[in-house]
Amino acid sequence: MNHPNRIVRLLIMVLGAASVLVALWQFYLFVQFRNASGLLDPQGGTHKLWLAIGAALLACAAAAYLFFSAVNHEKEDVMHITT
Repeated sequence: MNHPNRIVRLLIMVLGAASVLVALWQFYLFVQFRNASGLLDPQGGTHKLWLAIGAALLACAAAAYLFFSAVNHEKEDVMHITT
């Protein structure tokens, strides 16, 4: 795996940060979901929960990609004596 260049890393970091914010906002909307009479409804707004879960998974995938590409980048730079 090649180490991504600086622009790609920045783009992935921005995507990850934005998806974290979206996940937090959607989870907040899920927790504060109200029914037609204005009362808190714990069983409503499940689409908000699924959006929050999806955004959190996207943020985790972006963070994992950045982490593992940085770890593998150091392995590619090692020259062995036998080569």
